[in-house]
Amino acid sequence: ACKFAYQAFNREYMRLSGYLAQRNDDKIEQEFDLLKNMRISNKQKASVGSRGFYYYLEKGKIKKAEGMLSYSKGLVDEKSYKNMEIQFSILMKKEAKYIDDCKDILNSMWDGKSALDGNRKYPVGTMQYLIGLQYSYLKDTEHMMEYFNPALKNLKQTPYEEDMHRIMEKFHIS
Repeated sequence: ACKFAYQAFNREYMRLSGYLAQRNDDKIEQEFDLLKNMRISNKQKASVGSRGFYYYLEKGKIKKAEGMLSYSKGLVDEKSYKNMEIQFSILMKKEAKYIDDCKDILNSMWDGKSALDGNRKYPVGTMQYLIGLQYSYLKDTEHMMEYFNPALKNLKQTPYEEDMHRIMEKFHIS
């Protein structure tokens, strides 16, 4: 029975990947519901919870993302959960209470001086964006731009770049 359940999980998880690639939102929702209700290991539940959280975060569905965040608690490792919590707070609740945490994460990723290769530009830029975004909530444009300026270079041609320009326009910064 265990072997069969594992095969069923793999099949459904692959189906989810296909729906995600097709951007078939209705089927994705159904697949997440199905996967969450399957009898699966905690490792598999963690995978479903994390994937669901980031999907709903990207879609801006606050209640669904929050549901996946609580589903993931105790299943994903502490560091991953903390990152999910921080992103939920900043991106969904529009809170500015993780500036210091984000600065610590940024400092652990990069010394602030050395050249960034292609693989490190995106994670560093994302952290710069999250810090700048929090300053924008506080209407502290000076600190916001301190992080947005390098983030704009590191996140060229991403949705984050568009978002930063939109925020800057709101504050009449070009």
